[in-house]
Amino acid sequence: MQLNSGNYNKRVQILKFDADARDSSGFPLPEDQRFIEWRKAWANVETVSGRDYYQAASIQAENEVHFKVRYNQFTKQINKQMRLKLHSKMYEIKTILHDNESKKTITIVARERV
Repeated sequence: MQLNSGNYNKRVQILKFDADARDSSGFPLPEDQRFIEWRKAWANVETVSGRDYYQAASIQAENEVHFKVRYNQFTKQINKQMRLKLHSKMYEIKTILHDNESKKTITIVARERV
């Protein structure tokens, strides 16, 4: 399988949770702000679905996105406790797929945090 580098044209930040993250005054940051940049990767980004569904009598939007990145020593360490950031949008990792078990690419299925 030949990889076309032109398809990997979005720079994604891979964030990991930092339990000890503090603000400039030394106070702990809120939990959703404790993610710090771990690595960056070039990705092929595909929006899979944009659907609305009703939950607890309110409408929730869910945007599922597939991020395909090249397999390497760092991307193989990505786990579901990490998050992805593309531009100003934050994504929670739902699952990680090792494409065809070929150790060439990984597809990260993520949900946009709304």
